[in-house]
Amino acid sequence: VLQRAAGHYAAALTRAGALEDAGNAWAGRGDPGRATPLLSQAYALYEELGDADDLARVRSSLRAAGTRLRHWAHADRPAFGWDSLTDTERRVTDLVAQGLSNRQVANRVFLSTHTVAFHLRHIFWKLGITSRVQLARIVAEQGAEDAS
Repeated sequence: VLQRAAGHYAAALTRAGALEDAGNAWAGRGDPGRATPLLSQAYALYEELGDADDLARVRSSLRAAGTRLRHWAHADRPAFGWDSLTDTERRVTDLVAQGLSNRQVANRVFLSTHTVAFHLRHIFWKLGITSRVQLARIVAEQGAEDAS
């Protein structure tokens, strides 16, 4: 029913949501073969809309259904410093600087707490720091530089 309903929505966001719900319903019934194509269609629509939170949530559903998406592109960036951080590392950095715990960050970006900890280790190494307080200071300084 959800799958049929998705076909009737003209708005991409609504259609993507219906496809995601349909995919999750099939996954919940233990049918990844039917879930994966629907979740993949939802992912493509969310990608067109540029919604990072929705993309992360669908990637998580796809992982649970047994499909991993490569959602990053190799980029030329320095090995160290602020400009060396990936988009995901920057997102984790911003949330940690807001005072969120690893578990809270994981819930916001649909990753495991282990993956968040992995990203933090890389962030600390790339920035040459050893604490969350230092990270918050760097984020605040970077925000001031970006504002000017």
